[in-house]
Amino acid sequence: MTKLKAYRWHVMILLLATVAAYTTWRFPLIRLYDRIPPLDFAKLTGYRFGPALTMLAVYIIWFGLYFGAWQQSQQGNGPTEKLIIGGSLLWAAILSLAYPFAAIDIFVYALYSRLWLFHHLNPFVVPLSQATAEPWLPLAGEWRDTTTAYGPLWEIVAAIPARLAGPEHFFYHIIGLKIVAWLLLAAVLLLLNHFLAMVRPAQQRTSLLLFAWNPLVLMVFAVDGHNDLLMLLFLLLAYVAAVREQWFFASLSLWLSALAKFVPLFLWPFLFLFAWQQEKNRRFRLRWLAWNGGLALLWGGIIWWLIHAAPGQFALLHQDYATMSFSALLILLGRYFWPGAVVFTPIMHSLQLLFVVVYLWLLYHFGHRKMTLAAAWLAVIAASLFLFTGNFRPWYATWLLLLVPFCRRKGWRYGVVLFTFTALTTTVYMWDMRYRLVGGILFDYLLIIPYIFVLPAVIGLGIDKYARQVKLHKKRADQPARLELGDRDSNPD
Repeated sequence: MTKLKAYRWHVMILLLATVAAYTTWRFPLIRLYDRIPPLDFAKLTGYRFGPALTMLAVYIIWFGLYFGAWQQSQQGNGPTEKLIIGGSLLWAAILSLAYPFAAIDIFVYALYSRLWLFHHLNPFVVPLSQATAEPWLPLAGEWRDTTTAYGPLWEIVAAIPARLAGPEHFFYHIIGLKIVAWLLLAAVLLLLNHFLAMVRPAQQRTSLLLFAWNPLVLMVFAVDGHNDLLMLLFLLLAYVAAVREQWFFASLSLWLSALAKFVPLFLWPFLFLFAWQQEKNRRFRLRWLAWNGGLALLWGGIIWWLIHAAPGQFALLHQDYATMSFSALLILLGRYFWPGAVVFTPIMHSLQLLFVVVYLWLLYHFGHRKMTLAAAWLAVIAASLFLFTGNFRPWYATWLLLLVPFCRRKGWRYGVVLFTFTALTTTVYMWDMRYRLVGGILFDYLLIIPYIFVLPAVIGLGIDKYARQVKLHKKRADQPARLELGDRDSNPD
């Protein structure tokens, strides 16, 4: 029994590797990649409740094992860093051979690269539908009439497997994108482990496991091959460089992150203010101002160069629908009072204005040193997901998961872990089951939006409040007892 206990983490890794292998065998990329139109889990399983409930059970058990390993790690009984990284990369390697049954984004990445390389059209201003000679165009699904919403850095990285595979080998192109995702995951995990050893050595294994073994991370990056890892890689570099006061490298890394996806732009003012407060030297401040101003102009110049031919076609300027978000729920409720699409604009603008107010409040508190950089960035990303993002996707929760290991507040960690659970399990209902139910779209949103967003926030805040009370009680208990001073004789005899 003692020997088995010593190898329990190896057993767990092999068990989950077996489940991953079965998933890949059940939904092999090599056999399904050329299905037109593209498939999802519901279509692959004939919209039956049985497979959907089985997948939900797998997610729950998987999260249970993950949470148990996390708890054991906090008690000093968890797996080593090598097992954490090795297990994650093993599972990811196996799952990379599976068909992306939860999202078709990887096919869209490939088509934008083909639009650019083989049809010689600008994906930032020309929608995929303009490539009428593209044989794989039907794989774009609902995105065929949109331009790319990704940054130029990602488009350059995504073009590498496209060029290597060539125009005739679409399968190798998709495999190449899966390899890119695996390599990015490996880079993030190795850097995260290295940085945690420097800034949080006492919590290194616990914090590493928090990201590396999270089921959402493995599903969205290994199975579906999402490109957020490129943004997260440079975001991680930016944060650790800032903590180590390597200001110019931190700013450059954040700039590169914003060239992969545009969300890090919201974080830039906090980094600027952080360095400004830490460094009082007038010469540094002038250089810091010039450096960031130059990067901002360069970023804007690159984007303008890409979209100047038809700036109105830029995808980020067109947010004409909302899904799985607070804004979507409010729009559905608003239709009871305003007709049709009229309600869309005022609700979206109201939530965006509220985000601006929250953003300025966070910036003010950060400027008065009431928040750490990690907490401020976490709060900004959370506010953007709750208020600014009209179209929420489950993999957005990984943005919080990467930064939360550097946050010391217990409520943040538990809240974010629960957020990844609610985000992933919701997909079973929204994407695989609700089509056979009769509740209606408003019922669906009244059910899932509080589940995705409110439940993790409430539980996280509750845990944080409880942790502060325990800490305060312990602090009071540790204070030395004071002897009463009075007229009483101190000598008992």
